[in-house]
Amino acid sequence: MIKRIALLSVLGLLSFTAQAGILSHNTIKGDLVNLAVNPADSAAGERLSARMLYSTGAAKEIFGVWTSYADQAEYGGRWGEVGLNLLRWTEMGRKYDWKSATQVPGNSKLVYQQDSLVDLERVQAKPISFPTVMTGGFAVVDTSSFKGGRPMISDQLLRSGQAPIGPDNQPVKVCKLGRSSAAPYLELSETQRQRFIKVTGLNLDGCLVGWEQSAYWKGRYHDFIDAYHDRTPNNAPGSSW
Repeated sequence: MIKRIALLSVLGLLSFTAQAGILSHNTIKGDLVNLAVNPADSAAGERLSARMLYSTGAAKEIFGVWTSYADQAEYGGRWGEVGLNLLRWTEMGRKYDWKSATQVPGNSKLVYQQDSLVDLERVQAKPISFPTVMTGGFAVVDTSSFKGGRPMISDQLLRSGQAPIGPDNQPVKVCKLGRSSAAPYLELSETQRQRFIKVTGLNLDGCLVGWEQSAYWKGRYHDFIDAYHDRTPNNAPGSSW
């Protein structure tokens, strides 16, 4: 379906390139606004998704317009959803299961979650070493103790307010989609974050830290559902958000 839409979009782009450049900021801005006003505007969506295929630098051009648009606050969360779709369209062949935005407890931040990043039984692989002791004139490895961080499963990490471990063996991050005033926060693996930085040119280092991060992940545990586990208000301690 995505390939079909992309193909139709490219064909549609050919009809207006005579009037305006494919990466003209004015035409990009017009389609961004149209999509924010009416998320069901398939023509605007198709043109924007097709632009992503135009060149390797197209995504940076489009995100630059999205980020710098002066009146984005007028559209609120809808402007953030347009940015989220732009991010999806940077990689047509990949699937991202960002759900509807959830508000972070205690403030107005909106976070789009990716359940597929979290397996509550996943353990972060860490290097460890064992000390060597002399026994009977021989050097023997003492396996009763080791040096290195004690591994914890994601279930334990979430309970204690720490980030779960993603599929790339790194903690999952909650980062703002650039520095746009209406940009939402996203759950991202570190691999995704680095890939999106390269493709979009956005600064994705505005991530939750400290008490905000801890409060977020504790709350996330209480409402978490994935293919193997169910954490709902009915069977998990504490309140849901």
